[in-house]
Amino acid sequence: MARIVVLGAGFAGLWAAIGAARRRDEIGAAGRDIEIRVVDRNPYHNIRVRNYEADLSEVALPLPQLLDPIGVTHGIGEVEAIDPARREISLVTSGGEETLSYDRLVLALGSEVMRPAIPGLAEHAFDVDTYAAALILENHLVSLGHSAPSPGRSTVVVVGAGFTGIEVAAEMPDRLARVGITGSRRIVLVDPNPAVGATIGAHARPVIETALASLDVETRLGVRVVSVEAAGMHLSSGEFIPAQTVIWCAGMVPRLWHNTSARQSVRSDSGLWGTHFKRLVSLGATARISASAVSSATTRCSSNSIASGLTLPAG
Repeated sequence: MARIVVLGAGFAGLWAAIGAARRRDEIGAAGRDIEIRVVDRNPYHNIRVRNYEADLSEVALPLPQLLDPIGVTHGIGEVEAIDPARREISLVTSGGEETLSYDRLVLALGSEVMRPAIPGLAEHAFDVDTYAAALILENHLVSLGHSAPSPGRSTVVVVGAGFTGIEVAAEMPDRLARVGITGSRRIVLVDPNPAVGATIGAHARPVIETALASLDVETRLGVRVVSVEAAGMHLSSGEFIPAQTVIWCAGMVPRLWHNTSARQSVRSDSGLWGTHFKRLVSLGATARISASAVSSATTRCSSNSIASGLTLPAG
């Protein structure tokens, strides 16, 4: 049986798997011996763009609910390495290390929040990058609501004034009220750029600024985070903001597999791409790591390239 493996169950991965399943149905009997398998670190699809919301009950959709009805198999695992010459993926699962072979591979591992080496960031900052992280933030806010008033308890600092940061900051007044933190509250939006929503566009910016002002969201622009601690945050301007809640929303990077040396060999060896990665489609944020290499292998990130994988030509 031929196998198409999709790594990642985000929007791009699901789109690839569902599109391949549809194409398999269209080609009829010839598609009966083709397995389509999705592998992700989680047993659910996270509607990630809604992780900033207080109600998280509908942002994690079980993969069996989405994929079982269309005959797409799925498994849970972390990608450790990819061997394109052998057409094998090394996975770490709850049962240990496993090897999964493929005939066609779709890389749709997505992106993750950028975490620079800022002192105290890893220990004291929250984020909404994943469903699990969003739950941790919500539990933290609930615990603050149950605690006695203290310095920084009712202050939230959001770092990053792009789409995610703006959404998180705008939602925060209601979220604090929901957990019982009322009265005097501070929401501070921090960004190194000179304007909120620097990449969103000049036409939208006045609307965003007006909305944030109506919610009493403060801004600190043109500054960088120097360090984070349990009691607050130090900025490059010299200001210290007392805050028990710091939420990091500053930038994204492609999420790749664990084995760094294997990644580097795939990225740097154009011959490897040209020879072996004709059987690979790279989608979404993952595609950014190797756009030129994918181009040299004449791989297109589209529904047509996924469908063409179903013909599984020899070679």
